[in-house]
Amino acid sequence: MFSQKELAEVSVRAPWKEELNRVPDLSKGLRQAKQRWDLKALIAGSPERIVGLAGLAWDRDSDAVDGQLYFRTRPRYTYEGSARLLLDQMVEQARGLKLKSLGIKTNTASHLDTFLRASGFRTERTEEVWSVDLQKVVRRLEPISKKWKPRVEWNLRSLEDSDLPALAALIAPFERVSADRLHVRKQGEVLGTGYEGYASSVVEVDGQLIGALLTKDLGGLTGYIEFRVVGEDYQQHSGLLGAMMLYRSACEALKQDFGKVLFTVNVGRDFETRNLAHRMKGGMVDSQCFLRLDL
Repeated sequence: MFSQKELAEVSVRAPWKEELNRVPDLSKGLRQAKQRWDLKALIAGSPERIVGLAGLAWDRDSDAVDGQLYFRTRPRYTYEGSARLLLDQMVEQARGLKLKSLGIKTNTASHLDTFLRASGFRTERTEEVWSVDLQKVVRRLEPISKKWKPRVEWNLRSLEDSDLPALAALIAPFERVSADRLHVRKQGEVLGTGYEGYASSVVEVDGQLIGALLTKDLGGLTGYIEFRVVGEDYQQHSGLLGAMMLYRSACEALKQDFGKVLFTVNVGRDFETRNLAHRMKGGMVDSQCFLRLDL
């Protein structure tokens, strides 16, 4: 337990830029996201040091009312309650900006997951990440693909920049996605900062997107399927559309010598992808919860 003296020495302030390099365990997630974060640090002393880091991101160019929260604290400061000081300041700032909610992604059953739920956050969804050998994906789908009977008007192709507005509308009924998150990576840009156009697949009908499978290159010959979505009016064809997009993307990724692919599975909704990962002898490597606090 903290002594009264230790509690009195815990404070919140904006971090200095050079301080972030000293806490890679707390700041790692900031480098993986494209959002512009307004940061606050939980400071303990002495000696004075960062023991927690939080950030607030929102769409500054619109009237959006949903914000994103970044929140990392050292376990000791989470369990002993000092993290509450940092969270309270972020919530106060969000309310001052007239935001209506804050969303965050955490590892399932982690100390932060437990703390945030106890602080009023509710679960929007839980996602699992499965790792599967890419050769097994193609070998599994290749004979099945010969039996598919897609509609003539379905056009299966790669993802293009011009698809992004329609893609945002396609995803919107299922998940809140900020405009800057949808990005086709250009040559020379850092891996993982956008979707690979050649390895991402979409299906369109008369110029309208009805399905999308979005893939990132994580490096190390590993692909990551972040989204697999089918439009609400085509849910009865979800299994076929999903398989078609996956098969195309897997074949294109193999041409670039990819060795494995990571699937994101929305637990409770995306049974098809989860069953597919099981059948291909995949292994679950991560489980994450998407939490939201109504302000």
